[in-house]
Amino acid sequence: MMEYDEYLELVNNRRSIRAFTDREVSDEDIRKIIDAARLAPSGMNFQPWEYIVVRDPKLIKDFTTINPSDLKIPKLIRKKMEKSEGKNKVLKNGIKQAKGAKVLIVAVGDTRKRITLPGQRYSFKSGKLKLKKPLPIMNVDGLFYSAMANSFMQLITATTSLGLSSQYVSLLSSPIKAKKVKEALNIPKYMKIYDVAAIGYPAYSPRKKYTRELSDIIHYEKYDESKSWSNEKIVERAKDKTDMKFLPKDELDL
Repeated sequence: MMEYDEYLELVNNRRSIRAFTDREVSDEDIRKIIDAARLAPSGMNFQPWEYIVVRDPKLIKDFTTINPSDLKIPKLIRKKMEKSEGKNKVLKNGIKQAKGAKVLIVAVGDTRKRITLPGQRYSFKSGKLKLKKPLPIMNVDGLFYSAMANSFMQLITATTSLGLSSQYVSLLSSPIKAKKVKEALNIPKYMKIYDVAAIGYPAYSPRKKYTRELSDIIHYEKYDESKSWSNEKIVERAKDKTDMKFLPKDELDL
């Protein structure tokens, strides 16, 4: 049994890394990572998760780059972005992620398996399965996403335990991009992309992560509103770009 201090060290060392070395990631390590992911808890043990391993360099480059055409930006906001500094970097270069990643693991969930969950209605006739609007017994969508989150986090921590690093690749921030990925990987309609992990060996040491104090987030018996951040504090944190400085300035490619 792992000691608590060992576990705490593991989760503390888990960091999102946005640039990787050329060192290859073995198939054995990938299998170990996914093996850990499949053991996650899920409602009624419905286990919706499956994983697609992508090693094709061309696909990795395409999937980890969100181009301006992939972004649905309202015209008014786009005009403002174009005026700032001549032209906004996102509009000019797109968003590039997971520099040098050797492997992507795409987490997909089988939405049909939600029929196992309380309140999910469905019809099954002549071999055709159709999901209907769930009864308001439980939050079926919430149970689906929490199951996928459980599995994905176990995948991420397993990656850390093997001396590898990972990055959440934000494909779902662009519905257009997510659709392109589904088409490229031949993902059926009933499978939903949950998230994507870029896996590799880190090319740099991450900076210290900002973490709230333990005493600030624990409440006993009832919520202590005196611990809540003020609106001013929340806005201050939102404007603070320190947490966005993942790499040395000359290596940031956004």
